[in-house]
Amino acid sequence: MDKFHTIRARIVNGKGAEIRDLLLTEQQIELVCFINLRGKTTAAQISKIRNVSIQNASSKLSTLYKKGYLIRDAYSAESGGIEFGYMVSEDF
Repeated sequence: MDKFHTIRARIVNGKGAEIRDLLLTEQQIELVCFINLRGKTTAAQISKIRNVSIQNASSKLSTLYKKGYLIRDAYSAESGGIEFGYMVSEDF
């Protein structure tokens, strides 16, 4: 059973609001699959690949992180701020 079938099995065994909180849209599933293949990515990279704003990409990644599908690490960006690198959670 691959990671994404395992995710669906966990959702099926959940209850009510927990299920709604874990459900992903087709776009979110595509993004998780893309990150899984890539290994690690940032909002800036997703922004370029998907032709969306960095804020939009950051929001999408943050949502997946909060749902537990992604893990992230923080590091200093060239701009002087903090940037996050996202990877698919090992639990999935």
